[in-house]
Amino acid sequence: MAIIALGILCLALVSGGAWAVIGAFTPETKGNPGTSEQPTASDSAFDPLSYAIDVSDVDRTSRTAVAKRFAEIATTWYPAKDHSLTDAELRATGLMSLEKAQKMFLPERPATGEDWNLWGKRNGYTIPNVQVREPLHGAESDNPDNEFVNVEVTVMYRWKAADFDSEYADEERVFYLAMSEDPEIGWEVTDYLYEVIPLNNPAKIIEETPAQES
Repeated sequence: MAIIALGILCLALVSGGAWAVIGAFTPETKGNPGTSEQPTASDSAFDPLSYAIDVSDVDRTSRTAVAKRFAEIATTWYPAKDHSLTDAELRATGLMSLEKAQKMFLPERPATGEDWNLWGKRNGYTIPNVQVREPLHGAESDNPDNEFVNVEVTVMYRWKAADFDSEYADEERVFYLAMSEDPEIGWEVTDYLYEVIPLNNPAKIIEETPAQES
């Protein structure tokens, strides 16, 4: 685990991108995320696993399925209810190892920004488009002697609200997951990083268009 985490951190330093050490289910069919009172890192009673959503439908024998659902959940945001982007990652704790899940916390400062505030007022949410790419940069992810494997997952997302759809955001998020296979639970995420990559996309997320009636 230490070797994998070190390798990912070295990769982050070499690439020089925007990184975070952290840490699509359909909003209409899942429970109501978020709470009106959000505990943060200073709250001693904070329980990361209390945020976890139901992931019983995920095939835990497939690391690809686990990696994809993890990234979907972790990038589905509800700015009207969420304290920050980390809320989504907390909802994905059901796919993390217990050790990793228990280290999760909410940042003290809430998320801000024009897009976040706009779609919060509209009670909007994000719809991620997830692609799993593996092995990660030559990692021996199919080596049965290697307990931990690296999986790379790319995410593009767009916003949606009752009366509006947006173009895809002008950024891509790339998750680098360290995963292991628990003999009883199946595949789980033991650690992760993500990189935010700006795209040369002329469509601005703020330039939403009314949703088309089906």
